[in-house]
Amino acid sequence: WQYKDWEKTNLSLTYQQKVNPVFDYTVRLFRVTDNNELWVYRSNTAYLDWYKSKWESTMKGAEVQTNWKHSEKNALLFGARYANTSWDEWDSMYKTWGNSRDTRQGYYLQDTLTPGKNTMITLGVRYDKDRPESDGDSKDSTAVDPVFNIVQHMGTKDTMRFSVGRMHLFPTLSQLYGSTGGNSSLTPERGTNYELGWKHEFDPKSSMDAAVFYTDISDRIYTPNKKSVPYQNISSTKIKGVELQGERKFTNKLKGFVNYTWLQAVDENGSGKTDAAGIPKNTFNYGLTFAENKYEITLEGHAFSQRPVLDDSSYSCVPGYYTMDLQYKWMENKNQTYYIRLNNLLNKKYREELYYPAEGFHVLVGADFLL
Repeated sequence: WQYKDWEKTNLSLTYQQKVNPVFDYTVRLFRVTDNNELWVYRSNTAYLDWYKSKWESTMKGAEVQTNWKHSEKNALLFGARYANTSWDEWDSMYKTWGNSRDTRQGYYLQDTLTPGKNTMITLGVRYDKDRPESDGDSKDSTAVDPVFNIVQHMGTKDTMRFSVGRMHLFPTLSQLYGSTGGNSSLTPERGTNYELGWKHEFDPKSSMDAAVFYTDISDRIYTPNKKSVPYQNISSTKIKGVELQGERKFTNKLKGFVNYTWLQAVDENGSGKTDAAGIPKNTFNYGLTFAENKYEITLEGHAFSQRPVLDDSSYSCVPGYYTMDLQYKWMENKNQTYYIRLNNLLNKKYREELYYPAEGFHVLVGADFLL
């Protein structure tokens, strides 16, 4: 397998206005494209030719967010988001185009309370509506997700936090209508997250963060990674784990972090309990950033352990992998920033899902302008 003619763009225009000392708003327009071709040479069949799977995706939308600090101890945030996505797929085996569309709209409200100088409480709720459609098939899905978060400063060096909230994940257009694994009967993932965390500052240059978490998911979306077998919902997935992170400022110009996550994930899908498919047990990340004058260089590394596979007689897991990314950022002035990002710097050959290779070395170039 190999990728050809891979291209992504992300254009965004943001307008910010501070109306008065207690009220401001932000308006953002965005357009994101993702065009890709996945090729394979069919030398072991009667067809000695290239098989091509191509997709073109465009998302356009707008988001509005307002902030109102109506007292010294209370701040209210309200936001709304609308996005329309088109996803077109070409399969050379079947010589057909698949045309799909998706409309999503969301509204969210958040209230931040500070009853004391060491305590901050956040209450929020979000409503989302999704309408995918393809060749006359369409269905509406909605979600209402409340969230609660409390942060308590324990002196000058320690901070405790606790959060609980609902979450959801709507199926993508490729998961619903893709030619090789689409399943139009998929339902959204829904779940509840719990997290308890502690942060300690050793000195002004060093800190450590530790957290334990538990997530209970129903109808998790996953592909069995078998040819011609569509995506499916897994009845129940329960995830518990620990996350550790350390940060260090070595000099005025150099800083870094390391992060490790261990988790245990179990699927329950009618036939019993198994290790959750597609979820790695161990994840390790690190980063180093060097900044001087107008430029900044960041090196990041990412390592993932193997991922269990669901119902495949040939493979028991997707192998683990390690990748590196490098970003160079140039700040011309406070209104202009340019960057170039080298992803998968070592051109590692790996898979996040069985039979679907990830992109090799690729480059992302961008610019931010403040008018």
